[in-house]
Amino acid sequence: MNLIYGANKYFIGAVKFFDTNKDFGFIASNNCNMPTPKYNQDFYVSSASFIENEAKKEEQIVVFQVDKQNNGKKRAVNVRRITKSEEDSLLALSYYGDHEYIEYKDNRKINLYTHTFKPLGMVADKVRRIIEEDAGRSPEKTSEHFKFFVDHYKQNEYSKDRYIFDRQFSTEEKSIWRSLLSIFTDEERIAVMKRYPTIVRYFDDSDLIQTWLGQKLNNDSELSDWQEVERIFEYIPKECAGYAKQRIETLVDGKIFKVFEELSTRSDISEDVLKVSSDYRQRKAMGMYVDYDKQNAVSKLWSYLRLTSKQYEEEKAKCLASVKANRFKKELTEFVGRQHNAYGRNDFFTYLNNLSTEEFQSIREDLASSISPILDKAIEEKKYWQVVGDIGQLSVMGEEFLNPYMQKMLPLIKETLKESLRTNLNSPYRIKSDFFSAYEHYSSIYEKAEKVEIKQELIPILRETRSIGVLSEVSTGFHTWLTTDEAIALSKQIVSQWGYAEIKEFVKDEPNLFDHSIQIADLIIARAREIVKTIPLSHFFDGTPLEKGKKEYYYRNPERENCAFLKDLKKLIPNGQHSSEWDNYINSRSVDDLLVLFEHDVITSLPENIVEIIINAISLNGVYADKERWYSKPMLKNRTHSKVLGTTNANLFPLIAQRLQSMEMTDENVALAVLLTELMTANMPDSDSDWETSFTSQIQNFKKTNSIDQRLAVIWWAVHSKTTTSKASLTEVFAILPPYLQIKIVKKLFKSMSEGKIHHTAESFYSLISNGERPICFPLEIAFTYLKLRENDQTKTLDNNIMLQLLEGREDTDEWIGIRSIVTQCSGRWVANELPNNRSNRRRNSYFNGIISKIQDGRLKVFIPQKMVDEYGNIKEYNNKHYARTIQQIQITYKEDEYQIVNEPNGVSYYFDEAYEAELFAIARPFNFKFNGLNNFVGFETKEEDQEEFCECRLSDKVDNFHRIAFYWCGNKPCFRPPVRYRIDSEWESYTILDFMRILGISPDYTNKNGKKTKFGHYIILSSYLKSFAKFYEHLKCRECDKLMKPKDITNFTSRAVTEFACVNENCVKNGFVVYLNHCFNKQKCNATIDSRDSRQCPNGQYICPECGACCSTENFRRRISNLHMTGGYISDRLRLFVENDLGHWEKHEFFCYRCGKPITNENGTYKCKDCDVSYNNK
Repeated sequence: MNLIYGANKYFIGAVKFFDTNKDFGFIASNNCNMPTPKYNQDFYVSSASFIENEAKKEEQIVVFQVDKQNNGKKRAVNVRRITKSEEDSLLALSYYGDHEYIEYKDNRKINLYTHTFKPLGMVADKVRRIIEEDAGRSPEKTSEHFKFFVDHYKQNEYSKDRYIFDRQFSTEEKSIWRSLLSIFTDEERIAVMKRYPTIVRYFDDSDLIQTWLGQKLNNDSELSDWQEVERIFEYIPKECAGYAKQRIETLVDGKIFKVFEELSTRSDISEDVLKVSSDYRQRKAMGMYVDYDKQNAVSKLWSYLRLTSKQYEEEKAKCLASVKANRFKKELTEFVGRQHNAYGRNDFFTYLNNLSTEEFQSIREDLASSISPILDKAIEEKKYWQVVGDIGQLSVMGEEFLNPYMQKMLPLIKETLKESLRTNLNSPYRIKSDFFSAYEHYSSIYEKAEKVEIKQELIPILRETRSIGVLSEVSTGFHTWLTTDEAIALSKQIVSQWGYAEIKEFVKDEPNLFDHSIQIADLIIARAREIVKTIPLSHFFDGTPLEKGKKEYYYRNPERENCAFLKDLKKLIPNGQHSSEWDNYINSRSVDDLLVLFEHDVITSLPENIVEIIINAISLNGVYADKERWYSKPMLKNRTHSKVLGTTNANLFPLIAQRLQSMEMTDENVALAVLLTELMTANMPDSDSDWETSFTSQIQNFKKTNSIDQRLAVIWWAVHSKTTTSKASLTEVFAILPPYLQIKIVKKLFKSMSEGKIHHTAESFYSLISNGERPICFPLEIAFTYLKLRENDQTKTLDNNIMLQLLEGREDTDEWIGIRSIVTQCSGRWVANELPNNRSNRRRNSYFNGIISKIQDGRLKVFIPQKMVDEYGNIKEYNNKHYARTIQQIQITYKEDEYQIVNEPNGVSYYFDEAYEAELFAIARPFNFKFNGLNNFVGFETKEEDQEEFCECRLSDKVDNFHRIAFYWCGNKPCFRPPVRYRIDSEWESYTILDFMRILGISPDYTNKNGKKTKFGHYIILSSYLKSFAKFYEHLKCRECDKLMKPKDITNFTSRAVTEFACVNENCVKNGFVVYLNHCFNKQKCNATIDSRDSRQCPNGQYICPECGACCSTENFRRRISNLHMTGGYISDRLRLFVENDLGHWEKHEFFCYRCGKPITNENGTYKCKDCDVSYNNK
């Protein structure tokens, strides 16, 4: 090691950075104790430079030596953290003065003085040596050295002990300061006292202090000098303090007289202001405007007064007398000059009212002579409002001065108010507010007798009004000038003259008349009824001909307009009160009018006879779809009828049951009976158990007392459950029922099987619901075909061959898509979003129905409590409504050997292997369990643009890395859809084919050739096939007549038994035209349908896939030859030569455009046709 500055030479620096991976860094320092003129110094370091690992931290203050490397670079060595040892303190002290700062990085500096330890005594000795060794020593330079020392320590600016020597005067460190100051000459001490007056406490020399005070308190000294001296009185000898106080009072006395002279010229000084108050600045700061001249003068006065023992009472009195005289002159001048400034005038009146009696009497005569001309001029200019306001404010002037003006104003006021009342007499709802404000203002200066006199001259004018709004205001409002009875009588005369237009205009603004009096409401409604009682709602109340209404700028609808008027009219009726006039109008309306009124919410209920009329008028023509296409409860087209039935208080059951009983249950009437049966509960309240009990009782009693058709019994059982039917009746009528009800019945029967009440195989179940005469709905036909197929052979599934056989001979082929109601539907791709872990996360749960956690041995614990828990597992007082349901979910999903169960005091726990982590989200998500971030920190939303007909998601074996929750894999992208799971018995209406398989004992799990098991794999395969068939089915339709094409022939070697189809519609121009349809052979990555109407053939004569470009494969044809050998089929020469000559384009990566058939080129894995803009991404 080659230490440049010797073995005993150490330096201080700061670690800029140290990169452990690159074994490289730098220490920043300066040139202290180094023979180099450059101040900033950087030293390279490696891991070998450090003797402490902790010293590598960025910005760490370190001690180091300097080593010269072979390449000439300087490297820091023996690097360690700085300590509080005497050695390190002395080293740090060597940086005192010119070398205290290190230039760090990003233009930052590090102060070594604040980052290193140096005892005060050691620093003081350093300062002492600097002063003693200063060749140019002087009082000024010594003071600067002392200041540099003191400035290194924190100052408490607002404390009496501001500096460090103040704070240490009563500590052991006091001796350090005395020792340092002992070397100072008298001149140096005075220089230091000038800079730091409180340092005087360290000096005992009275003569020295007296000399300093004489210099400090000279004739040119200012307030700040006097205040500094005042603060040190307790630290100096008494004789010195006495001298200082006397000298300060002498200096202050002259200043105070000058301030009083300044304040005497003002008009805004009060006696309170002249009292010394510590909160003056605070009080002034609260105002928006601050008079800084006044504030500065008062502040100086207070500061001076605090420095003297004199009271200056005579000077204060003279000042205040001068200020009051100035104030009156100022206020009177401003009042005279502010005739149009209300705020300025109010300031003057406030000033007058605040004067004492003695003060007012001294100015009364001058005030009267100044105000009289102002009042006379205002009356002459008809500024009556101002005159009355001034008279009211000048009450202090007395009656002798004011009475002549009040008598002069009385007739003028009467005429002014009469004119204002006549102007506003016929306002629609109330007299404009300025009339009563004017009355209150003008009459405020008079006694009660004069006020009554004014009002009696105004009341006759009020009776002339044509506005019932005005009459309401003056009889029931704040100003009651008429009795209510008189006002209503006058209103009746007015309303009797109104026509439709006047009433409509009046009621549209919802006026509040006579405190919502029912009398006035009946009065107006009676007049309206008199006008419109003979007009049906289908005609305009205002008499506009219907044809004219249709031709106007915007189409007018008489029913809508009339009902809007009637709704406004009805609002006149006070809440909770009854209007006989309104009832008379409603009772006079026809059935059609009543329905219109109900539709437009004018009335909220209808008589039972009208409800019965609606029920008896219902037919199949009144629903949106043909009965063969009812895949949900049928809905009435007539929204009014639907609204009536849904809101009526009438008991619908006897009304509908009576009609059903009178119907003949023919095949044609079965669907109508279903519709009517569904409508029995149209007005059922939400979650009303009493209503449901009563309804069930009515059905059962009706069946006991009436002989009902067996078909109707099946319908009631199917729709409303709590009744019975027979197997024979069910089998007989099942195929005639609408599809949604067939599906509901099947689900209901499967629920009974799940509960162990009945037992069936797929075959026997099918026999129960099909009697062979009529086909059941197509979706159930497909479902049972699949179930029977799987029941006989667990490896089988649906294919095109089977589906084409099912399509054959059916007229409802399009209805196959209804199978969506019994498989898992796709609602778009679900994405997971991170939610914030704070109060802004409104979806964050406080309580859970259980917790799933990973325990120490790696297993997963599913804790199901009887009451809800918080996120820490603490039991809460709320019952867990999912307790039994969650247990049932586990029992139907897993075998007993897949978990261990432990009963606990507050619930039950199930233990699973960690391999079940993803699957258990099917428990956690629907039943609100805490599991990783689920139900707290993760939210879900759907991207509906990705929606498909069928869901073919496959559950991932592992949870996702980011959210740690389960997800599904669909279309090579993750999807966080709700878990696919078995439905428990209480969810039977949501059963799918997956649940049918469970209940029939058909395994839905799929195991591949390698033994890997996929949960619900067969169900996923079914959904995937249905998704592909949906595309294939659209291609089965003739594009000319839209009829379904039929198979043309059976080829010898294709993967599907039928690939050629033709239209058989004899009336279609495409009759007999052969279309090639097949799935793409690239089944692993592509599920497209190849259609010869869309695709060209490749040079080998094979049709080209429109999505991936595949056309023919040698290996694919070789497998077909192998299959033909196995089955004994015919192998054509063309097929044999194709394989022998290796003609397949797939293996050669040769692709052709499906639109034009031309070869296309590969551009970075994308094959693109330059002519047709067709591309395939086959990377």
